[in-house]
Amino acid sequence: MPLIPNCVSNLVHVREGGSQVPKNSQETLLEVRNLSISFHTYEGEVAAVRNVDFSLRRGEVLAIVGESGCGKSVSTQAILGLTPIPPGEIKSGQILFK
Repeated sequence: MPLIPNCVSNLVHVREGGSQVPKNSQETLLEVRNLSISFHTYEGEVAAVRNVDFSLRRGEVLAIVGESGCGKSVSTQAILGLTPIPPGEIKSGQILFK
C-alpha cells in the first residue's frame, strides 16, 4: 500500500493569548485516538492518515500543521464526518466529542 508522509503529528496546543496549556488543566472536548484513513483508487489503496492521536481541551486552540498532502484536511474531514465513503475508508481509530 503506498504511503503518504504522516506529518499530522505536528500539533501545537495553546491558550488564547498564546500561552501553552498544561496537559491536565481542563476537561477534554475532542479526542482523536489512533485514526487511520485510506482511499481506494484504481492503482490500489493509499494510506492517507496513519495512527493520529491528539486531544483538545476547553480553552485551547489547536493548530494542525504540515506539508502539502500529509493528511491535515483528511483528518479534519473525518472528525466532521465528511470523509467521502467510497473511496475513503476509516481503517481504525476513535473520534470522541463531548
